[in-house]
Amino acid sequence: MEAAGVVRGRVALIDPTAVGCPLTAFIHLRAPHQSPEWVKTLAEVTGPMPEILCVYRLSGDTGFLLKAQVSDMVAYDALHQALISRVDLAEISASFVLENLKDSTALPV
Repeated sequence: MEAAGVVRGRVALIDPTAVGCPLTAFIHLRAPHQSPEWVKTLAEVTGPMPEILCVYRLSGDTGFLLKAQVSDMVAYDALHQALISRVDLAEISASFVLENLKDSTALPV
C-alpha cells in the first residue's frame, strides 16, 4: 500500500495534554475575496505553523476551517494575532473543544 501511494506516511498519536498543548481550537475564516492567490497565501502562511494541524477549504459561508492545538488562550491569541497580521481576512472566529468524545484517524476501509 505504501508503494501504491495509499499509505501517505506513518505517525505517532501523541496525547496533546502530555506535551503541553491541551487546547484544541477550530478557527473559522472568511476570505475578503476568492482567488487562487489568496488561497496560496493562506497555505504559505499556515504551512510552517506547527500549531495548525489542518486547513480545509469548505463550501458554505465559512470558507475555511483550521484545526489548531495550543497550550492555552494566551497561545491561541498569539496564533490569532499571527494570522490576522499575515493574511487578509474578512472574518475570523474560533470554537474551542470542551470535551473530545471521538478523535480518530482510521478510515473505514
